[in-house]
Amino acid sequence: MVKKFIVPMALLCAAMFFVSCSEDDDPTPVVADFSLSVSGASPNAIVTLTNTSTGGSVYGWVFGAGANVSVSAEKAAAALTVDKAGTFEVTLTVANGSDIKTITKTIEITGNSAIISYENIEFARDASSKTYGRFFSTETGLIYKGSEVNATTGPKIDLAYSHIGTPVNYFTNPDDSGEKYDIPERRLLS
Repeated sequence: MVKKFIVPMALLCAAMFFVSCSEDDDPTPVVADFSLSVSGASPNAIVTLTNTSTGGSVYGWVFGAGANVSVSAEKAAAALTVDKAGTFEVTLTVANGSDIKTITKTIEITGNSAIISYENIEFARDASSKTYGRFFSTETGLIYKGSEVNATTGPKIDLAYSHIGTPVNYFTNPDDSGEKYDIPERRLLS
């Protein structure tokens, strides 16, 4: 979460360097506020933001995971394309001199995520491992050992783990002609 605020805060600090820190001519207190709405569904949901802040001269936006941009220093941020379903968070920081206010709002994005993450997955470095596998299915979210690859699991496998010597590990398409994988019922990707 700290990383999300480093860039906008750096933008605000740089912009405030050029803004006088003395008393402003505009006595309007800084109020950070905005509205957001979503149209469509992920992976192409459009989030529209309307800045309703008052008293600000510098703006810093931070957008949640899945947005086509992560930060903006514009007063009126452009509409965003979001490719991740679920809770989407937007933070706006507004400043005028030393008066700084921040607000965070969330909105629910429906649809399907183009971003899928997996945690705690361990791959084998070679085919002889009895504990870990080298083949992964994003459909099932499982890793398969060579002995578990059959006519049922084969079509679901879409990622293979391999290595070149000790220092180079990589993921590849199981259909890669440079690799020698024997995956039954594998549908070749065109």
